[in-house]
Amino acid sequence: WILLPLAWHIQARADAAPAPQLSAEQLSGAVKKALDEMGFQFDGYLRSGFYASAGDNLPKGQYQLGGDLQHYRLGNEGDTYIEFGVGKKWTLGNGVSWGAYVMPTLYNGKTSASQVYGYISGLAFAPNLTLWAGQRYHRIQDIHILDNWL
Repeated sequence: WILLPLAWHIQARADAAPAPQLSAEQLSGAVKKALDEMGFQFDGYLRSGFYASAGDNLPKGQYQLGGDLQHYRLGNEGDTYIEFGVGKKWTLGNGVSWGAYVMPTLYNGKTSASQVYGYISGLAFAPNLTLWAGQRYHRIQDIHILDNWL
């Protein structure tokens, strides 16, 4: 008598609908949504390459086509650049929120912080503005393939 209910329970569980399987995109979207709801922000960028030479007597390095601005990145990168941004936003109520952001970088073995700032938005006297203090950079007009900014 004891084994009969146990066997029925195992059979009932086996007949139950399988748990839904999430695709990588659905899982990524769910994780992003959860992090956004908690006020976390993550972003980053990476590029890396290496230089080579055809012989022992030739210097290794990027090829120049004439002038400082005449070296191109596509297939001609010998540097390594990594940036990773982490931010956290807190909501205070009445539409006011504040946060902090930091972006450490690594460029050819040298570390720095490209961005470190705090911000506040939704204040009663400036509801549509975000006030910030710290070190921050903005993407400006550039010749991206040359890594030069106007």
